[in-house]
Amino acid sequence: MSEPIPTWCWYCKKEIPARADVCPYCGKPLTDSTKVVRCGKCGSFLLLRNDVCTQCGEPLQKPAEPEAPDMQPPAGAAGGADGSVDWYLVQHEPAVPQAQPAGGRKLHPLIPAAAAVAVIALALIFLLPKLRGAQSEPEPAPGPEPVYCAEGEHVWAEADCTHPRTCTVCGKTEGEPLGHTFVDNVCTVCGAYEKPFAFSDSSSVRQGRTVVFSGTVKNYTGVPVRTLQLRLELYDEEQKMVNHRLAYAFENGSLAPLDSVPWEVRIDDTGIQWKYWRIAAVDFTPVEAEEAPAS
Repeated sequence: MSEPIPTWCWYCKKEIPARADVCPYCGKPLTDSTKVVRCGKCGSFLLLRNDVCTQCGEPLQKPAEPEAPDMQPPAGAAGGADGSVDWYLVQHEPAVPQAQPAGGRKLHPLIPAAAAVAVIALALIFLLPKLRGAQSEPEPAPGPEPVYCAEGEHVWAEADCTHPRTCTVCGKTEGEPLGHTFVDNVCTVCGAYEKPFAFSDSSSVRQGRTVVFSGTVKNYTGVPVRTLQLRLELYDEEQKMVNHRLAYAFENGSLAPLDSVPWEVRIDDTGIQWKYWRIAAVDFTPVEAEEAPAS
């Protein structure tokens, strides 16, 4: 009988019995896809299933039917205390069949696995930030269920100065607010104030070349006021402002809420033609703001 062609393990490149199903050295499973022979011409390791050398094109001589495999463990293989061996019973995942590229050259067994790992890694790079963002955003708390009233079953609160007619159950509104009715700066319906300061008893008197403007001012701010600045405005017959003057009604005083104080502004008659005038509060200083300790 002719000499059998030696067979090697694809993984560890060690000579193995031709009929072995598991490499006795590295423990890898052995099939026609993982057993190799060497080319007699160039010495390249080639898969047993090949007919010609993929390196030099030399026809490959297939191994003859080998004798029964030697079941003794190879040198260095571990055995049990009783002398038994289990190196040929090791179970592994079967090898992944290799794709045959164009041109007859076969891929390295690890290339498809590496490509799959690369695809998974790229998918994780793009998907993980979105998944983390979705997990980090808490779900909004459910809002209260809307309440609806059947037509004709509303419980109405009548309109007031600032609110239209409103259903106290479902919140539906009808119409418009009534609006304030101010008399002497106070709403006769709800008691709201129209302006923070109200002027009364206003008059203007000419004294030689000087015109004296005077009256009283009442505090509706709700807090004591230490300083109140006024603005006197003069208008012509067409009600266009032709002059103005800033002055203080009082300084370093204390005007309590709802109290009144007299004011007076003098202006020289310099030939400006005016017919109407108006007085207004432009700035004030509450007592609390001035006396509050510095932070």
